[in-house]
Amino acid sequence: MVATDDDLDDVPCFTVHVEERSIELVALLREMPSRLDVGIKQLRVSESSAAQSRRCRRLSCELPVRVLPTAPLNRAEYRRKSKKLVVTLRRPFASSTWDAFEAFEQSFKEMQKQACRVLGSEVDQGVKISGETDGLVRMDIRIDKDKGVVIDSTKASVDTCCDGNGKLDCPLILADGRELLPWAEQAAPCSSSEDETETAGDSLESAEVVAARIARQASRAGLRIGPPQAARADGRQVKGRSVFTEQARHEGETVTHYRGRILRRSQMMRGSRAQRFYFELDHNWIIDGGTGGNTPHAAHVAAYSNCNAGCVDVAGEALRPNLKAIIDPEKGLGQRCVRLQAVRDIETGEELFWDYGSSYSLEELSSDSESEDEVWSALCKINGNSF
Repeated sequence: MVATDDDLDDVPCFTVHVEERSIELVALLREMPSRLDVGIKQLRVSESSAAQSRRCRRLSCELPVRVLPTAPLNRAEYRRKSKKLVVTLRRPFASSTWDAFEAFEQSFKEMQKQACRVLGSEVDQGVKISGETDGLVRMDIRIDKDKGVVIDSTKASVDTCCDGNGKLDCPLILADGRELLPWAEQAAPCSSSEDETETAGDSLESAEVVAARIARQASRAGLRIGPPQAARADGRQVKGRSVFTEQARHEGETVTHYRGRILRRSQMMRGSRAQRFYFELDHNWIIDGGTGGNTPHAAHVAAYSNCNAGCVDVAGEALRPNLKAIIDPEKGLGQRCVRLQAVRDIETGEELFWDYGSSYSLEELSSDSESEDEVWSALCKINGNSF
């Protein structure tokens, strides 16, 4: 805290308490301040004394975190009895993100200073980048003692980005909100036999072949596919099929993986029905758990699992998911990159649900429609099946 007045005999000291969504400042003042000015990272107080012999004091307090100066929930209170000024200011929702941006801005200013030192004033005239920049997703600019300003660019690919080996060492969030993940160069192999690496969706694949694969996956994972048992909040029946566990599961256990064809975003079909089994991995990649085409059906056991949205439990309360989908880029772009993990202990026979996200309407949340499901018909014909 800094005082700008000559009268420093009793300069108040601000006590600062930082919370997740707000910051509180408390100071002892002789009288109620005449003015408060709030900046993003500074609070300024003007204090007028009743005694004419004393001049107005202007005090400032540097805030340790960023605040929202015009937030409706900001408030200030002067307590005359205790002579305390209490100011509560709201913090941005993603405070850590703003702090990261600020740190980056400081680093960039330092980089500009060093660039001017190495290259002189010409550095302010801009930098021309020549060469192939198609698909550019990240640029690394640094000061090299011998080379001056060095610019490294990386193209969007499986081995995108930027540790010492030319790969992303952390998720990259672009300015428009798109996300790219640091995918491993090699896809992790499946733990089961070779046929589990098959990727459904080929139009030449018959319903019988797809059904046989689903039956194998369900058997190995201890799962069963059957009619949904959950009730919708509006009283209507949940469409399609659902997945049930045939054995107890512990919290944190991987129940199964969401398998399918790995596609680029440019390969996506149009329309919500065609995209029913799409799972977005990042801005560049999706995984299609269906049979492909304009009217796909589930092609892997996980694609039959339903969403909890719009459903209620036996007590009439909103149904909570017992699974969550976790994307693991270290597994590479393959059949092990998305795991469905138990968020609590699950009992034998329980129906499995996970949150699909907010981009689907309730009518599209079920795993499939009741009619024209050739794969389900083929599953029902498998001898000795438990469906």
